[in-house]
Amino acid sequence: MNELKEWALTYAGMGLAVFPIKTREKRPATSNGCKAATTDKQQIGSWWDECPDYNIGIATGTISGGLVVIDLDIDEDKGINGYETLKDWQRENGELPET
Repeated sequence: MNELKEWALTYAGMGLAVFPIKTREKRPATSNGCKAATTDKQQIGSWWDECPDYNIGIATGTISGGLVVIDLDIDEDKGINGYETLKDWQRENGELPET
């Protein structure tokens, strides 16, 4: 079995809703984007049978059991440091739980 398809099915089996991402890109491969995310193994299999090289997107929120993602960007040229921003947020709001 295709490794990416196998991982997509594994994530779905863990209750995470997945959707295909265009090969070597960050854009969804479906017209509905992340709204197409599902745990339906038949649909997932169909997507990766169509294009075995699709990357795997995982939807956040209720559809994936309340999954939350924090993306910490760093761009020294723009003076952006996501780690410092997160530290500032935690000082004001409290520490995030260990994950």
